[in-house]
Amino acid sequence: MSHSKKEEILKLTQKINKWNQAYFEDQSLLFDEHTRDQLKDQLQKLEEEYPEFQQQNSPNLTIGARLSNDFAKVKHKTAKKSLQDVFTVAQIQDFIARVEKVFPDQNNSYIIEPKLDGLNVTLWYEGGKFTKAITRGNGLIGEDISHTISTIKSIPQDLKLNVDLEVSGEVFIDKIDFQRINQNSEVQYANPRNLASGTVRQLDPAVAAERNLKMFFYALSKNNLKRVPESQTQVLKTLDYLGFPINPTHFNCSKLQDIAKVIE
Repeated sequence: MSHSKKEEILKLTQKINKWNQAYFEDQSLLFDEHTRDQLKDQLQKLEEEYPEFQQQNSPNLTIGARLSNDFAKVKHKTAKKSLQDVFTVAQIQDFIARVEKVFPDQNNSYIIEPKLDGLNVTLWYEGGKFTKAITRGNGLIGEDISHTISTIKSIPQDLKLNVDLEVSGEVFIDKIDFQRINQNSEVQYANPRNLASGTVRQLDPAVAAERNLKMFFYALSKNNLKRVPESQTQVLKTLDYLGFPINPTHFNCSKLQDIAKVIE
């Protein structure tokens, strides 16, 4: 039995890693993302039950893509972490139970926001001025893609306050732009995410400018704000005030049934 479980873990690890390489590095899709998420969930359950068989290259231990030699390497001010996937309302209920255990007797609420299928990017500002844009990379070190990210029209070059900030968000391409680019291109991209990923890692910023990249921000890390936001609601309000585009589609919910209704 243990031998068969070890083989199952090994095969799942190899299959998911192959998918990750194709998706994150080669901008190609071997099979749909929903299937990949189910395989990853299956692998995680097996690894929890048989931790002695977890591989060193398990996709549950690593995030992001390998770094390219085409771009300067930059160490993140704050380590990047991966999101935790959930697939059922019951798993959301488990998450809420863990939060309530840490913060009991408080009116806890939750921000619900669509997960955009794009590329996570971190921006640095010094004295209120944009200085650098970095890919997530391996979570500790990313790639300097300032030359393409600076072509995004909605990204502020100067903030309303002269502050130092590390902010993160998702770079994406609208479906209408995706269709336009595919219609006028000899190369057919599989989906908008692959196109967005390939665009930010272009060497020529003129190509990025033509493709009309967009970005929504949702995370605030290292900063020297006088009033540091204490909730995600305050984070979004602060980002909006400073001039960062945020996703207008977001909801504040306090009960599980409201969260489930929003997701539905």
